[in-house]
Amino acid sequence: MLDRLQTVFVDGGFGRRFREYLARRGVQAQVPRGVVADKGRFFIHAKRWVVERSIAWAGANRRLAKDYERKTTHANAWLYLANIRRLARLT
Repeated sequence: MLDRLQTVFVDGGFGRRFREYLARRGVQAQVPRGVVADKGRFFIHAKRWVVERSIAWAGANRRLAKDYERKTTHANAWLYLANIRRLARLT
């Protein structure tokens, strides 16, 4: 799953060095431009909240609350299990 990553949505605060790092690995870094709502100094971006919500769902699982995995295959397996668990609770 992570080895097939093509695009990463990042905050505007990510610098040039990070984007160059991703580019060397064949991953494109995109800053979301479409503002859904303007709340004064706070702007809601559509893609950002997809990412924020996904991270929050994964973080609800104790095993995924911290980065314990050394291999990406193990991390992928735990992400799959976390999403299966989340979807099973919806029914």
